[in-house]
Amino acid sequence: MDSWTDVKIRRQYRDILKEHCKENGMKMYKVVENLIEKNCKPKRNKSKFLKQIFMSIYIYIYIY
Repeated sequence: MDSWTDVKIRRQYRDILKEHCKENGMKMYKVVENLIEKNCKPKRNKSKFLKQIFMSIYIYIYIY
């Protein structure tokens, strides 16, 4: 079984993500995993990698 870890985001963004997932019948962790797989390359600079993850989550939340 895969191991789990916590990801820290501000409450306002978690609430937006939670509401979006509830309305669309999705799981929050799966939405975040899909965004990371879709938008992040493993060979990137660590700081750019983290910025892109959070910008992708932010953009995804506000688009939907």
